[in-house]
Amino acid sequence: MRLGEVRDLLADPLLGERVLRTLRAVAWPALRPAGWLYRRTRLRPMRAIAVTGSFGKTTTVRAISAALGLPDPGFANHKSRLALKLFRTPRRQGREVFEVGIDRPGQMRPMARMLRPDVAVLTGIGSEHNRSMRTLEVTLAEKSQLIRALPAGGAALLNADDARARSAASIAPGAVWTYGFAADADVRAVEFALDSVEGNRLSVEVRGRRLELQTRLLGRHQAYPILAGLAVAAVENVDLEAAAQRLESLPPAPGRMELIRLASGATLINDAFKGSPESYLEAFETIAALPAERRLLILGDISEPPGKQSEAYGVLGEGLARVPNAVVVHIGQDGKKFRSAARRAGMQVDPALSLGSAPLPALERIRPMIRPTDLILVKGRDTQKLDRIVAGLRGETVRCAIRLCSRRSSECLKCPRVAIG
Repeated sequence: MRLGEVRDLLADPLLGERVLRTLRAVAWPALRPAGWLYRRTRLRPMRAIAVTGSFGKTTTVRAISAALGLPDPGFANHKSRLALKLFRTPRRQGREVFEVGIDRPGQMRPMARMLRPDVAVLTGIGSEHNRSMRTLEVTLAEKSQLIRALPAGGAALLNADDARARSAASIAPGAVWTYGFAADADVRAVEFALDSVEGNRLSVEVRGRRLELQTRLLGRHQAYPILAGLAVAAVENVDLEAAAQRLESLPPAPGRMELIRLASGATLINDAFKGSPESYLEAFETIAALPAERRLLILGDISEPPGKQSEAYGVLGEGLARVPNAVVVHIGQDGKKFRSAARRAGMQVDPALSLGSAPLPALERIRPMIRPTDLILVKGRDTQKLDRIVAGLRGETVRCAIRLCSRRSSECLKCPRVAIG
């Protein structure tokens, strides 16, 4: 390596994060047994609620924490980060909620054994990490290790509307609760309404008891975290009325159907955190149901589609075609796939609205397009970091021109390279 290359590497503001990632990876073999012991000694009286699944984990963890009256859980869902969160949990805290994320087979079992959960929540099984997991059956088997780690007196909470998640009931060693829209769900959304961009209205039955909620979370798919929160509150014998009130105040997580009012008067929904095919269709369904003169869809590429990419984009095109009065702007490498899929579904897409994969030039072309009455959706792959587009449309200065970045999406706008000002 040349001297100049070394100098550039040392000047990289992300170097510290890379070093921390390496240290965490090296530390995991030591932190895992230490966490196992700490959980069974000093934290033995604590009730641990663990959440896993292919989607909705972070919002579900936040909803459960709110329902139980716990502080914001932060983000720590993998190996060393999870162990460190365990060590930081106050000894006198009666409960804690943990998100457990994986990206390849073999990772769930050691984390689940370390946590020894009393309650395990499975949000659903989808296409995320399709390249490493290969099939949904492998994903289910891996995620289900969290259910297997429950003690005999533990409780498994399963998405009643996801057949694969629901099938995990057969391996649960203790009680099983289901939540969702299904008629036989233990915690059931009886009525659902998306009245405006302000959030969802829900009527929920918890084993025969009716609760009415007006939440700040937006979209039918965002009802599931609320239902999971109420389910955990019921399992933990927390007052349901108080839990419902706290859930009504829960704001959306950054980048997950996050409502933003622009100075121009336009309404923007930031859903740029994740770009799985399922999450695209959920966002399209929500944006189509909201009132608007025009819907401006600023879309990136999809991530890890199952099967052939052309087939996945074909399904997305069908979803796009159901969004009325839509103008589609694409940022990324898959512009041709987006346009052809939308055209096959009967939607007119101007080739000029494929803006390439460079975020800053795309931002400059998008700005003059915004109308005061627009309803805007920003959605893309996590590595594209389209949060930068959102920040630019809010009037902030964005200097980062990286096209793809592996930095965690939740930290994008804190990165020194982005330099928001």
